Amino acid sequence: GTLIVCNHPEYALSCVRTVEEEAPRFDITLNAPISLLNGYNSLVLALDENAFDFSAFSTIIIYGLINSGYADMLAKKAPHAKIYALKGDKQMFNTIFEEFKQFSREEMLKAYKAICFNLGKYKTKKQAVKSIAKQSGLNMPLVSVAFVVFEELGFIKSEFKEEFILFAEKNPPKRKLEESKFYLDILKCF
Repeated sequence: GTLIVCNHPEYALSCVRTVEEEAPRFDITLNAPISLLNGYNSLVLALDENAFDFSAFSTIIIYGLINSGYADMLAKKAPHAKIYALKGDKQMFNTIFEEFKQFSREEMLKAYKAICFNLGKYKTKKQAVKSIAKQSGLNMPLVSVAFVVFEELGFIKSEFKEEFILFAEKNPPKRKLEESKFYLDILKCF
């Protein structure tokens, strides 16, 4: 069968509409195809490429802007399949590039510093993100992603008892952003 992969939210709606109109005999799912054994034609949004074996698919179409590393990774997982990549238009590229810059190393560092400057107690994690974003002038998605990434890397910790408590790890290990699985998953979207 044919597997269509769409990992970017900007493309998801148009991809689903196109498949529904032009190729109605497709399963549409999140993370992994429903029919793994028989390779029934599938559109998968937010593909978890480690969740299944690609051997049931003879053709893989990557819908939307990708980086060459992502295509190479799929080619290694499915050496038997023909792989095609459909690119988006220039305006879409510019939009996505702006989003990517939002999660660049420099922006993530700004968010980390803002989090460390605003350690303490909050009613909820959402309130902490909102407050830190407002105090620092950064946007909420960046601060929210930074929370997850830097907690995963062991730079900050949080706990929720009666309140959401945010604190920094003393002497955190030196680590690269790319050691965070969540950060790598975010980058795959661009």
